[in-house]
Amino acid sequence: MREHASLFGNFCFFVLNS
Repeated sequence: MREHASLFGNFCFFVLNS
């Protein structure tokens, strides 16, 4: 679950950066 949350956070960060 922790890994999943990390991936989700990374995705959000990427979207915000884009």
